[in-house]
Amino acid sequence: MNKLMKIGVITGLMIPNITMATDFITSGEAKYSYVYQGNWKYLKIDANGADRLKISMSGLDADVDLYVKKGNKPDFGYYDCRPYLGGTNSEECTLDVDPNDIVYMGIQGYQTSEFKIVATLTTEDTSLPVDDTKFITSGVPKYSYVYNGNWKYLKIDANGADTLKVRMSRLDADVNLYVKIGEKPNSSAYDCRPYLGGTSSEECTLDVDPEDIVYMGIKGLNTSEFKILATLTTKEEAIAPIDESLLTTVIDDNFDTYDTNIWMKSDWANGNPFYSGWCPEQIAFASGQVTLSLEEKSCHNLTHASGEYRTKETYQYGRYTANFKASNVNGVISSFFTYTGPAEGTEWDEIDVEILGKDSTKLQVNYWRNGKEHPVIIDLGFDASEAMHKYSFIWHPEYITWYVDDILVHTVRENNLNNDDSLPVNPSKLMMNIWAGTGIDSWSGLYTDGTNAQSIYDSVKFESLAE
Repeated sequence: MNKLMKIGVITGLMIPNITMATDFITSGEAKYSYVYQGNWKYLKIDANGADRLKISMSGLDADVDLYVKKGNKPDFGYYDCRPYLGGTNSEECTLDVDPNDIVYMGIQGYQTSEFKIVATLTTEDTSLPVDDTKFITSGVPKYSYVYNGNWKYLKIDANGADTLKVRMSRLDADVNLYVKIGEKPNSSAYDCRPYLGGTSSEECTLDVDPEDIVYMGIKGLNTSEFKILATLTTKEEAIAPIDESLLTTVIDDNFDTYDTNIWMKSDWANGNPFYSGWCPEQIAFASGQVTLSLEEKSCHNLTHASGEYRTKETYQYGRYTANFKASNVNGVISSFFTYTGPAEGTEWDEIDVEILGKDSTKLQVNYWRNGKEHPVIIDLGFDASEAMHKYSFIWHPEYITWYVDDILVHTVRENNLNNDDSLPVNPSKLMMNIWAGTGIDSWSGLYTDGTNAQSIYDSVKFESLAE
């Protein structure tokens, strides 16, 4: 018979409504005690200058519950942490504390049981080691993870911009975002800390100087994966509307039929990262629309076929416009773009409008100059797979501007680029396609074999800009 059973025999099985005095316990030292069924046992600890507290309850004979509250005794509806696992499972709470906090632990006896409590205080080392923090790129999502009790750091170069927006999302558990200009943040030194708790997405927007390095600290209150998207923007004088008299319509196709004077249907395979080959039968015309489809069928020795529609001629500066409805299939990309590259005997220049099926409420705009890309993700405010929308860009010798439903969404200027960057210069073919990726799941999402997808276009227009 254990000692609690002996106590029960002597006192009549259960002692009702006994609330023990609240004793202080020492960080790192195990406290062994007991609680009777229907009663509470309280303990407390002085934070004593620390900023993090971990409490572990174990060694149970029966079901009791751990409650933790800063500043006051917890109860059933008043606590900062309550694991509530049930049975004889060990329970644990980890929480941030201020240096002068008193933290109370309430052990509630759902049943009579012994227990062991260990409360461990820690203080972050805020000294900065050699900075091996990885840089991330504006507009390109970074997928990573952080372990319980640890930090993961990333950084971004302001690169001439004056505003930075950082968004952390896709959490499995509670982690916190901290952002600081010039050095790594910690629990007490930061420029932005949303601190929403749970698996809520967290976001920071900061004004930055053009030469700043901005650090993002992801603190693992629990072990969790996360997605970080950092987007730099520049507040600058708006570009004047283009002089419409300088534009000459070259292509204005409503897709009533296949115009072989302008277009061709791709009939080959590109290889990685394209999971599907291009086959002409994946391009269909009906009711003033052209549909590009992706499906599981043999195409140039690949297991999936998709459609790509491209111009025979190359074009350069001007306004490019398409009305289309994108796919929302995970792992599939719907596009409207200009392209030239080694296959055409030139440098790789490209200007993109892309919808990724993994999140069809986002638009990726991008340009490539000699094989170097500059992607940016834009929130559309609507689902691009649900209806036709107008997407356009103006390719000018001094800038590129992108529009959605005639609203400006992104601008790049030649005179604001880094010394090793420039805008596309080579005449390019105008193209549309739909495809599934392989080996690029972190960007495109994971495509499931045999899943059909389509994107539908009802008009495309190109207006050439007079030099």
